[in-house]
Amino acid sequence: MERDSSVIQQLLALQDGTYGLGGEGLDWTYYDTMAVDQSTPTLSYRFFTIPLGQGGKNLADTNMKTASMIPQGQKFAIYAIGGIYRAAAEYDAAADYQAWLTMLERTTIDFQISGKATLLQMTLSQLFGVHHGLEVATATIVGFPTIQKAASIVPLNTPILLASLVNFEIELVHHAALDAAQDGDKIKILLIGKLARQS
Repeated sequence: MERDSSVIQQLLALQDGTYGLGGEGLDWTYYDTMAVDQSTPTLSYRFFTIPLGQGGKNLADTNMKTASMIPQGQKFAIYAIGGIYRAAAEYDAAADYQAWLTMLERTTIDFQISGKATLLQMTLSQLFGVHHGLEVATATIVGFPTIQKAASIVPLNTPILLASLVNFEIELVHHAALDAAQDGDKIKILLIGKLARQS
């Protein structure tokens, strides 16, 4: 008995879609991580410059496979920038928390592409959505919450476009000395957007 041709076409259609002759578009996040180092003389870090597998970085730290550039055959449109701050130890005192707020306020990030002016500039206070901070005496705090992690995403009104093999980086600069409580903390920068790549 001969199968209905429409049924055969439907079955064949179920096998299409994963692999194609053209490219594909994906929701994607490129990310990179740096540890806060109080002893760094310049107090600056360059994100996305050390790729996966180098400098002790694994997939939990970064998913960039090439230093400072989008790989060949890809194009990336950034629609938001995000950040994750992970403390190495609990901030369990008011002074630690106040020092953390000061550090966020006194630290900037610059998004740079070779041959272009800075495309994005903000403080970590803006990135993490921390727009307030009050100095208080430790004795006035009852049950002070421990601070271990902060995370935020900031949408961009104008997307940043990164074509294949275009050099870029994000420079983070602390404009004031760091507190000892922050040593070893980790900052992760997220570039969130749409990735077009050859399939």
